[in-house]
Amino acid sequence: MIRTLTLDADVAKLLDRTSKDRGASPDELANELLRRSLPAGRPDAVLPGRPYRMKTSPGRQLVANLDNIGRVLAFLDNEAQD
Repeated sequence: MIRTLTLDADVAKLLDRTSKDRGASPDELANELLRRSLPAGRPDAVLPGRPYRMKTSPGRQLVANLDNIGRVLAFLDNEAQD
């Protein structure tokens, strides 16, 4: 695919110099650098619309039994007052 990009003069010089140093064409070098820097080329990148997942731990259990709501509320009231 052919796409025309306008590069700033300093970027064009760096691209030319680096491509000569590496023995690669400017096109090959530009493709390599774009692949590395764009999110699709990095599996760890968070893309827009992709949900962020965070590992959690269960923590400690504050109330042994949730069947008696009265006890649970009393426990929470005591915790809030402390």
